[in-house]
Amino acid sequence: MASDRVLYNPTQLYLNDHVINNYLELINKRNSNVYIYNTHLYANLSPERYSLYYRWTKKLDLFSKTKILVPINLTTLKHWVLVCMNLELKQMQYYDSLQGNGISYQKQVFDFLSFVHLHSRGTPLNSKEWSFINVTNIPIQKNSYDCGVFLCTYAEYLARDAVFNFSQEHMVSFRQLIAYELTTKKLVDINVEAHDIDAFITSIVNA
Repeated sequence: MASDRVLYNPTQLYLNDHVINNYLELINKRNSNVYIYNTHLYANLSPERYSLYYRWTKKLDLFSKTKILVPINLTTLKHWVLVCMNLELKQMQYYDSLQGNGISYQKQVFDFLSFVHLHSRGTPLNSKEWSFINVTNIPIQKNSYDCGVFLCTYAEYLARDAVFNFSQEHMVSFRQLIAYELTTKKLVDINVEAHDIDAFITSIVNA
């Protein structure tokens, strides 16, 4: 874990897929109402692999969840983004801390999940019943290296339906919190006002 902790120091470093997957797995273990795929899904996603990746969740009632999340690394941009299938709202939501356009990524994820729905529920998903949304009223990134921290924080807040009240100025604290959570293997809910986030996290990690 010591090597992971280095990644959270307030320096200009990216979070790698190992760190992100370990963190997202903590969210999966805590929140039975959501399911988050690991980063390897989208990195290798193609129609000929659908059957293989369907097996990952074959024993789960995937579509009984409220949300299905897929983290994506845009390799050409060295940038992390998040697609969320919101099953309650029938929305494919794209969360990008740099506010890019995610329609192509949403459609790829939707096609795969439609395949999963077909093989688990007997019918494909009807894209005409779904909205594809670039979510823009979210905290945005103001540097070139915090995208992984934003992705983890978006996912954690989405999993518990929390209001996105954080911002770029809190990312150093969230790096420290992620390190703490991975070390203790337990997530900490941030249920404080925005102006109290840094102090709250400092009190947790230094306790």
